[in-house]
Parts: sequence; structure tokens; C-alpha cells
Amino acid sequence: MIMKFFGFFLVAACMAVAGCGTSAPTNTVENASQSDIDKYNEMLEESQKDAQASAEAAAAGMKPGQE
Repeated sequence: MIMKFFGFFLVAACMAVAGCGTSAPTNTVENASQSDIDKYNEMLEESQKDAQASAEAAAAGMKPGQE
């Protein structure tokens, strides 16, 4: 019983601490070059295409990469 209470207390404390911090918006591309941004956008598009292909394969009942 004491261990359950301690576990609950520990989880609650971790959640409280994790929620603390600044809520100011940040700019993650502040110091990035345009070529880095372009590379990121290309990787993002490729990832989205892969995700779409996987979803279509799953809908068709196939494993990804199988045609």
C-alpha cells in the first residue's frame, strides 16, 4: 500500500516538474541557413510520402515495400 502511494506521488511530482518552464514561443530556425531549411523540407516531404505509402499498403492488406 505504501509503495503504491509512493509510486503515485513520484509520478505526480515528475509530471509537475515536467510542466514547469517558460511558455514563451521559440524560433527553432533562427540560426539555420536556407539550405538547411530546404533539406529539412525535403526530408519532411519524403517522410510524408513514406507514411502515405505505408497507410495505403496497410489499407490494401500488404506489407510496406511489397507491390
